[in-house]
Amino acid sequence: MSEKIKCAMLQGTFFMFFCLAFAFNTYYLGTAGFSDRATGILISVSCSAGGLLQAAAGRMADRNPVFIWKNQVIVLAIAEAVLSAALYFTGKGLAAGIIFGCMMALSLPMVPMINMATFYYSEHGVPVDYGIARGTGSMSFAVMSYIAGKATVMWGSRMVAVLAVISAVAILATTLSMPMYKTSQEDAEKKREAALAKQMNASERMDHRHGILRKYPVFTAMITGIFLLMFMHNIVSTYMIRIVEAVGGNSGSMGTAMAIAAATELPMMFVYGRMVKRFKLSDAAFITIAGLFYIFRGVLFVMAGSVGMIFFIQAFQGMSYGLLAVSRSNYANKCMDAEDQSTGQSLAAMTESIGALAGSLAGGLLIASAGVRVMLIAAAAAAAAGTLITFICGRHKSAKGSEGQVA
Repeated sequence: MSEKIKCAMLQGTFFMFFCLAFAFNTYYLGTAGFSDRATGILISVSCSAGGLLQAAAGRMADRNPVFIWKNQVIVLAIAEAVLSAALYFTGKGLAAGIIFGCMMALSLPMVPMINMATFYYSEHGVPVDYGIARGTGSMSFAVMSYIAGKATVMWGSRMVAVLAVISAVAILATTLSMPMYKTSQEDAEKKREAALAKQMNASERMDHRHGILRKYPVFTAMITGIFLLMFMHNIVSTYMIRIVEAVGGNSGSMGTAMAIAAATELPMMFVYGRMVKRFKLSDAAFITIAGLFYIFRGVLFVMAGSVGMIFFIQAFQGMSYGLLAVSRSNYANKCMDAEDQSTGQSLAAMTESIGALAGSLAGGLLIASAGVRVMLIAAAAAAAAGTLITFICGRHKSAKGSEGQVA
């Protein structure tokens, strides 16, 4: 089996698990006895921990060969399989919430490492298309959304844990099958340089860690805009069960809505590379276009009055999140110098975890105090602000440090 297929399988198996951990978190925690307010707090705490782990994972992968993407994914997949099994036997209450929170937190550092797998093989001469690999992830997310939605209606919320165990084992099996290449002379030289860098004194090391964002100021601003888009995205994803319930739906409706959204991501991710060549636009421009579609969806969500309307709105996710997911990773990869690329992927992925943190906390509080409609208005406003920021950043050609430009 080729590395191309394995990269696609890795994205696919991961996003099956990610679907269960994040698309069904509010539903599962609700059945476990958590209020919307408590759910929002739990998710935000989990995403805070996951965001810190993402940053650490990227820096460790850049600085120490022991912590390469493959080793990190293997360890995390094993942990997720164990936690998912424990969740099945725990069922409800505080223990279930803690376990589910740990599942969410540990899934977040997997995102940049799984993305790095695609770029790793590309750098070693294997023509892996990230858009196609990530599109496979969206297709798997869509399938799992539909299956989990139907399964929970028929057999209850514990099916989330059963499907999570299966998904985690699939991630592990796929990762173990993926080959690593021998280190080239150039890579060996880079490792020697990294070893010498470790001899820097403590103050220099601290300055280096905090210098990444200063080194790439335009990228830092772009990340802020993307975070605001992800704020809206995660409010909608996290509280989709409440959105569909407000118009007469249930967990089955939620599963279908999430499946429609994920399915529309697939064609966008598959054709992204061709779109860049065809329209000759930068990754930054596509990020802004994605933002415009987030605004469009936000306005429609506020106006929605039926489950059918929710399904219609979800059909535009390919032009919002689907476009953003690919352009964001490509933008980060082009912005960063070689020694900072894992960090760049981690920072890009952190927009998802920090967006989930802020979205889940704000969404839970807004629903509890003002209702679903006010929550959706706030989400649309955040998307508008984020789009403006990405547009301004996109007009700056130089996004690297002093060493290059984003194509």
